[in-house]
Amino acid sequence: MPRYFFHVTYETTQRDLDGIELADDRAAHKQAIEACTEILKDLGAGIRFGIPWSMEVVEEKRGTICLLRFQAEIMGDAGGGEAPAPTISDSASR
Repeated sequence: MPRYFFHVTYETTQRDLDGIELADDRAAHKQAIEACTEILKDLGAGIRFGIPWSMEVVEEKRGTICLLRFQAEIMGDAGGGEAPAPTISDSASR
């Protein structure tokens, strides 16, 4: 089975040095979406507005197969808080 790595970039890149073996690209895409969902849940209302972050999915032999990008924006007079930078959570290494 191929090995996939899930790198998170938020001002700097946190590289997934271990990766996980998954059946195929579709399984890796699903894993990335689930990991990003968990990161967003963890950030909750404290998400940092205006600062983009992303998750890059890299297959060990072919390179990048998927890039998920996120950025929350404040619209009008809406207020927002700040939260720590997203990290590679345990969900990315399942």
